[in-house]
Formats: sequence, structure tokens, C-alpha cells
Amino acid sequence: MTAPEPLTQTLRHLGRPAWDRMIGHRFVLDVQNDRLPPEVFKRYLTYERAFVGTAIDIFGYALVRAPTMDDKRVLTRVLHGLAFDQIGYFDQVFRELGIPVADTDADSLPAAAAGLRDGMIGFAAHGSFDEILVAMLAAEWMYETWCSSIDPRPRSSPALAKWVDLHVGGGFADQVSWLRARVDRFGPSLPPERLQRLAYIFRRALELEVEFHDAPYQAV
Repeated sequence: MTAPEPLTQTLRHLGRPAWDRMIGHRFVLDVQNDRLPPEVFKRYLTYERAFVGTAIDIFGYALVRAPTMDDKRVLTRVLHGLAFDQIGYFDQVFRELGIPVADTDADSLPAAAAGLRDGMIGFAAHGSFDEILVAMLAAEWMYETWCSSIDPRPRSSPALAKWVDLHVGGGFADQVSWLRARVDRFGPSLPPERLQRLAYIFRRALELEVEFHDAPYQAV
């Protein structure tokens, strides 16, 4: 008898059109080919810094709902990485590029970028532990996948190269591996209606990411 497919692979299979749209997005291809316009990158940074603040809130909801101490320990490390490693990156790069931190005010986000914030925080505020993890798995697994495919790193922008490196290996890779393993544990006895719900969340998170990555180009 063939072993059942891991839940994470099932979710990715069911969300394949949205996954492929994001992995093949113009933003991704521009980074891969080292041709991302500097002004697009700056706008992206302001939107993304704002979203990292949202991600802290999302994982905070997960921490509150975590059923075990092991889960709480991992999520505490995740929150530390977001609040210090990633926000620390933005603080440094904003100084280097002359980007005002005030530009990351959530109220100033364009609709496409705000859609990711609102959609993901909605899953976290009103969802269960498994739903929160699936939403963040979609986003972070996607980032790890396309960033890992970029070799060599972009040469025209050290700040962009460092952003790619933040999503390859190290603590971020460990975080994605934990999310995948933890979500797979929900799979063996998952009722069909729960699979349908989690598949929707995984797909919708990717759709929101596509819109989010469209946003920096819209002012060009």
C-alpha cells in the first residue's frame, strides 16, 4: 500500500496555479536576472517592512494558540528572528538607501499591499492554530523556494542580495522546515472539510502574495 502524501505536498498540489504564479512572478524573475528597478525595490522594502510587523502579530496569535511547550519554544524563536534579524535588516538598509521609516506606516500602504496584511491577520485573528501555520507556511515556503533558486546573488544591489540571503539557509530554513513538519502532523486524520479549508487558506495566502508583489510596480 502506498503511503499517503504529506499534507504540505497536498496543499501545494491543490494550490499549484497560485504557487506557479508567484514563483514565476515578474518580481521574482527581475531579482533572478538582477534587473529589479531600484525604485521598485525601495517601494517593496517599505511594504515588506510593514508586513514583517504584521507577521509578528500573526505568529503572536499562533503562540497564544500553541498546544504544546515545544510549539511555544519554536514560535518564540520565530518571533525573535522577525523582531531582531529581519527588522534589523530593514533598519540598516533604510539608513543606507535613505528610506524614511515613516513610509512604512500601515495606513499609507496601497490596496494590493494592504490586502496581504488584512487577509493574513484575518486568518490569524479568527483562525485556529493549524490555519495560522498553513497561512504562514504558504508565504515562507514560497520565499525559501524562489530565493534558494537564485545563484549567483544579485550584484547590482548588495541590499537585495542580503535580502535574498535572509531567506536561504540558517534560521529561516529551519523555520520553514518546522512549519512543514508541524503542518504535516495535522494530515493523517484530517476530515475532508478541514482539508478543503486549509487548502483554501494556503491558496489564498499565495494569491495575496501575488497582489503584494504586483504593488511595487504599479507606481512605475
